[in-house]
Amino acid sequence: MVLAEQKVKVSITDITQIDIEFWQMLLEKNIVISNDGEWYFISQKVQWYNSLSEKLAKKNQSRISKL
Repeated sequence: MVLAEQKVKVSITDITQIDIEFWQMLLEKNIVISNDGEWYFISQKVQWYNSLSEKLAKKNQSRISKL
């Protein structure tokens, strides 16, 4: 499950001032997304694990360090 990501709104005016190739590169690398004519920077990347046991071990490790 992917949690909602923090996004920074960028106006259409701002977008038109930046080189189109730059925005294309950001789209291709999944750094920005477009939704209903608005653009958002993705501030967090999804953490992928090799297995469920690896994910659970890291989650448990995180909980223990918070105690």
